[in-house]
Amino acid sequence: MDERQRTQLSLIIAHKLSLAERATNKEANALYASMSAKGTLGSGATILAIDKVIRGIAETLLVELVDEALAISADLESHECVTSALAKHFENVTPEFDRAIKMATRGQTRPSVDQAAQDRFAQVKADIEAQLAIARFKFDVPLDTDAPYPSKSTAAPPKNTGGKPLAEHWDAMWADIAFRLWIGDLKPKRQKDISDAMFDWLSAQRIESGPTAVTDRARALWQRIERHKLEG
Repeated sequence: MDERQRTQLSLIIAHKLSLAERATNKEANALYASMSAKGTLGSGATILAIDKVIRGIAETLLVELVDEALAISADLESHECVTSALAKHFENVTPEFDRAIKMATRGQTRPSVDQAAQDRFAQVKADIEAQLAIARFKFDVPLDTDAPYPSKSTAAPPKNTGGKPLAEHWDAMWADIAFRLWIGDLKPKRQKDISDAMFDWLSAQRIESGPTAVTDRARALWQRIERHKLEG
């Protein structure tokens, strides 16, 4: 990246981090108010609920930052900026997670609950780091190249008549799932309903995929749906 690109990405990251931190606080406050009204605030359900909030916002932030970074520069320095930004985000939301622990334990010292909660938080960070590691392969354009990174609007989609799904196929699958949810054709009552719909789509396209790749995506969508139910 040159200095102008560095400055541009830095400003974008600062703005996105601020929005993510405010969103976390806003959703957490709404969550606590709802659970307090239901009498479930001082329980393990608080930990599970805030875990979903933090995970959902972190995953959205990851996608947005990767897209913004790639639009500016596809070199590895750009990826490192995204990595540092996500690390900063988790620092920013750690107090919110600690607050949830205090509410769940009613301010009492419960080492087992605290450890279980910390383990969940660590898993969220580990999952985001894994997604970052995967995204790194999109940042393989050498620093000295003059070729621009191909955008989705101009790059010709690679052909794939079978085997491991390509990024374009994942995008097409998500679009189909989103449309079916919107028109009411897909009304999932559990995570498996979503993963089954994804496997059906991939099968219709003659694309093979391992269960982990589909399950992880289905889980992310189901968690967002459940979080919406809690907020509602």
